[in-house]
Formats: sequence, C-alpha cells, structure tokens
Amino acid sequence: MVALTAGNAEIAEEVELGRTLLIQGHLETAQRVLLKLCQAQPDCGEAFRVLGLVLSKRGDDKRAQVLLDYANALDDQPSSEIPAHVEDFPSDAETKKNRLAMHKPARPPAAAKTLDASAPGPAAPDAKAAAAPPAAEGPALAAPVVPVRQPAPAVTPPRLAPRRSVGALLAFFAGVAVVAAGVGIYTYHGRSKPPRPSVREELDRALAAGTLEALMYGKEVARIHLETGETDADALARLGLVNAFLALDYDVDAGKDAERALGRASQMPASSGERTALVATARALLALAAGDRAAAGQQAQKAVAATSEPPAYAFLASARVRDLAGDGAGAARDLDRAVGISNAIAPVLVDWAASRLDQGDPVAARRALLALLEKNAEYSRARLLLADAERALGEAGWVKDLDLACKSDAKISRNVRALCAVGAAAQGRLEGDRGGALRKARAAAQTTEDPQVLARIALLLALLGEADGADALLGRAAKTADPAAVALRFADLAIRLARGEKGESLPVLERPAGPERDLVALRAAYARSGSAGLAAVLKALPPGIQDIDWEIWTFAKLEHQGPLPKAEAAKLEKRAERWNPIASYVLGVFATRAKEYRVAARRLEKALAWHGDACLAAALYVDAVKRAGKPFQLNKAALRALRARNGKCPLPEL
Repeated sequence: MVALTAGNAEIAEEVELGRTLLIQGHLETAQRVLLKLCQAQPDCGEAFRVLGLVLSKRGDDKRAQVLLDYANALDDQPSSEIPAHVEDFPSDAETKKNRLAMHKPARPPAAAKTLDASAPGPAAPDAKAAAAPPAAEGPALAAPVVPVRQPAPAVTPPRLAPRRSVGALLAFFAGVAVVAAGVGIYTYHGRSKPPRPSVREELDRALAAGTLEALMYGKEVARIHLETGETDADALARLGLVNAFLALDYDVDAGKDAERALGRASQMPASSGERTALVATARALLALAAGDRAAAGQQAQKAVAATSEPPAYAFLASARVRDLAGDGAGAARDLDRAVGISNAIAPVLVDWAASRLDQGDPVAARRALLALLEKNAEYSRARLLLADAERALGEAGWVKDLDLACKSDAKISRNVRALCAVGAAAQGRLEGDRGGALRKARAAAQTTEDPQVLARIALLLALLGEADGADALLGRAAKTADPAAVALRFADLAIRLARGEKGESLPVLERPAGPERDLVALRAAYARSGSAGLAAVLKALPPGIQDIDWEIWTFAKLEHQGPLPKAEAAKLEKRAERWNPIASYVLGVFATRAKEYRVAARRLEKALAWHGDACLAAALYVDAVKRAGKPFQLNKAALRALRARNGKCPLPEL
C-alpha cells in the first residue's frame, strides 16, 4: 500500500482533504475528490478505505464493503490515519439535505489491454462497486492501464476470497509486484504528469468560480497546504478573501477564519500592492457582512487605491458599498471597470447583472446570466438572479430556475435559503396563495439581516396588506443600507401606498423590473393621476408581465374611463366570487364610479384584507355604506382587523 509519508505528500493531502470533507458532512464532494485519487493511485489503500466510509455514510453499504475489502487486501492491518469513529460522522440521512452540489467528473479514458501476469494479483473494485449511489452518479474506479513493449493477451485476475490459502497470498503479493512494475514502466515511458496547481492557483480558481462548492473546496485545500507547507502571504490574502465571500454571499460561519488568514498575511514582510488590495477587499466584504457600511467604504477605497492596477475584486467591493449607499450609477461604473479588468470572474458578472436589473434592464441581466450558467450551471446565486430577470420579463419558466437554485446550496447557506424563501413567497402571491406567501415571507425575515433581502420581503408584505410588518422590516434594512437604495425605495413606496397616501407627494420610481415593483409603479401612478397615469405606465411594462401576474392584469382594468367591458367584467366577477380581494376592489371602484353604492358596499367589504390597497378599499367601503343606507351596516370586525395590520390607515373611529 502507498504509505502516507512525506514522500507521498500529494496523496496524503488528497486523502486528508477527503477525510475532512467526510467529517464535515460534505459527502458528495468527498466522494468526488476520493474517486479521482483512487483512479490515479489504485494501490493507495487509505484512499479506498476513506471512500468506502463515504459510501457507507451515504447508505451504500454493499459497494462500501467492496472498497473496504480491497483496501484490506492492500494492507491487512487497519489504518491508523482515521482516529475518529465512523459512528461520530454525520450520516447521509443527516446530511442529505445539507450537502454541496457535485459536478460530474470527466469519464476516464477507455481502458487498453491489461498486463499479462502469471500469478493473479488483487482485483480492483468493480466499476459498479465504486460508483456513487443512484442519487449521484460517479465515474467507475479502475486501475490505470499500464502499457508494455510486448503486450500479451489480457488475463482477468480473480477476486480475492475472504479466506485465502497460502498459495492465494503468494499470488496476491506477486500481483502487487506486477502492478508496481507496470506503474514504473508507465512512468518511465508514458507522458509526464502535469504539474500540480499551487495553492494560490487553487484559490484564484475558487474566487473566479464564486460557487459555494468551489469556495469551500478552495478553502480546505488551502488550509491543509498552509498548515503543512511553507507559508505564502499572497495565498493567505486570497484565503481571507475566500472566507469573506463565504461570510457575505452565503452567510457561512467563516468570518473568524477570514480574520485569522488576513492577520497572518498582514504580518508578512514586503507586502505588494496586489496583496494590500486583496486584504482590504476582504476586510470590506467582512465589514458589509457585519453591517458596518462606513468601515466597508473605507476599506474599499483603500483596496482601489492600493495599486495602479487594482484587482477586479476591489471594484466589486466598492460597487457593493455604493449600491447600499443608494449610488446605483456609481456602482454600475465600478462594475463596468471590474468586468473590463476580467470578464471571467463569476461574482463580478452576477453583481453586474443585478445592477442592470435594478436599472430596469432585465434583458441585459438575463443575457449575462445565461452565458455564465452555461459554464457553471450549479451557481445558485446566478440561478436565483436569473429567475428574477425572467420574472421581470414575464416568462413563466422562472420557477424552474428557482427550483434548480434551491436544490443544494440552500441546505448550507443561510443567504441562499432566505432568497429561496423570498422566491417561494413571490411564487405563492402570483399563484393566489396569499396565506402561504405571507407565512414564507415572515419565515424568511427571521433568517437574514441582509438589507436587500429584507427590503424585498418588506415589499411583499406591503403588497399583502401587512403595512406595519413591512415598515418594521424596512427599519431593519435601513440600519445597514441608505433609504435611497433601489430595493428600499420600492419597499417604502409600497408601504406609503398601503397606508392610503395619494397625490403628487408620492415619489416617481422609474424603470421598475419585476412583478412586485411593476405593481407598485402602477398603483402609484393611479394614486397620483388616475386612469391616465396608469395607462402611461402600462405601456412601458413587458408584454408578458400580465400573463404571469393576475393582480397586475386586474389592476390594469382601472385604466378604463367608462364602464368595464362585459367580457372582462365577467372574469373579474368569477374571481371576486372566489374571494379574490383585488378583483373585489376593482369591481368596487367601478361601482363607486357608477354611483351604485349598494353594489360597491358588497364588493368592497370583501376587499378589506390581503392586498396593498385594502386601506383605500376601506375608505371607499365606509363611504358606500353611508350612501347605501339601510339595511347596510359597517363590518366593524373587519375594519378593526385592518387597523391591527395597518395602524396608520386613516379610518374613522369605530
């Protein structure tokens, strides 16, 4: 068996990485790392043993036993490299919902003829035995093909029996000698092995990829290397940046690891401008994760000024600070510079697409995200943003992207989990499940302090008639973001509309992107200037938006100056009979215009909750009941319930 000593440092490092991932519960990633090692080193019993433990924890005991038997055949004595008991590791049942997404590794090249061996050697585990469980395929494990100068007919070595005779043992050791000789011939005559990437290169790859799996993998590789090898200050700076992205983008507990790496990097002599910029960038991201926008701005400025050619990450940090400060134009300029420096850094491209979406250009955002996901389909943040861009364009397929984004990373990342909950709440609103949407939005608000996410949840709550709850969330978001930030401005406008504000005092927010923002823009235009203003905003909306958001289609009917067309009125009547509050509100408005106060009172009584215009509906309802006369009486219980959710709605004393 290959000894895990200093002479085999690379093998020992890969085995240690696989063991660390196993202990942490990242079973799919551990399996991928160990499969690759076992293919390259078929005589490394320790790798097969740890891979067997991984498969055992995933519930595939049959294949795991084959691997463990093979490892024992290579070394009859149990390894001492696994000090922890298997029972202490998280099982697959415990980590199935908490694992990293696994990329399918490339299939190994087709095998040539095997060596001729007069005595049978140990059979490598069958390809099916080393494959992943049905839920996640993996490449087959096979010993590397060893070409010889005079190949003989292939001989398939028999599988070792549990009880071997003396002859079988002699045959086993003879087979090992043949395999070792073949490996030597292959090394001498075969191609030279490509050099192993340095730890700095591994971290650069992880940073450029930006995915949760890539960042976690790069972090573990760097940790093992830096603990056992020579300290590299530039690698430490990159390791700190990797941990900063984990802390900010995924809300993973990596802040202390980042500070530790950055502290060691700062203590190294002869600091370069690039290293200073990377350290300052990492500290800016950590300050944003901690909610300290002032400190983040100082560090971002330091990162940009550290060298005449700042890295793209420095401008990314500067753009995030500007975005939270409400300087969307400045953030867009910084991101354009970052893309100009490198168009291969995925986090920069995601932020660039998010900036374009905030500026009302979902087409450009969608184009950039599709190109990015063609290279890495497992990038959850990019997939979630693509769902937002497709919703803004009125495409019904956005739900598929939401489902794909929330398959794996949401089990580990709190930020991804919160965004998935927001997406599910938005889906519930579009599908008419208002109660489910409200529950999911409230649950998401308990899992994050990200100001952008909190503002999105506040917008949803305001659209569901929960003005006071939305205002509380907006207050939390305003602690770390300026009220001028795009997400906070739309949430604030939605709350003001939910409290019944009208007239020219309402702000004009241009270029909305997304059904929720579109609906707020429509309602604000109607509250300012009536049907004419509503019609003007409708012309600028994507043509498909009314197909996926029935509330927008319903509210858009208020653009009619005269009576509602019969066909459209019939559709609204059916919806209203099914307790759709928006339909009841629109029908009540048309009845009020026609001075049919009894009809208006009946319709508006069903529109006192579950939508953003419930306060306006209540004002019209009170007036309609007064004008309708007996036997109509106010539904005081419904009005009190409205006041409990919307304390600043101007209702009469009851």
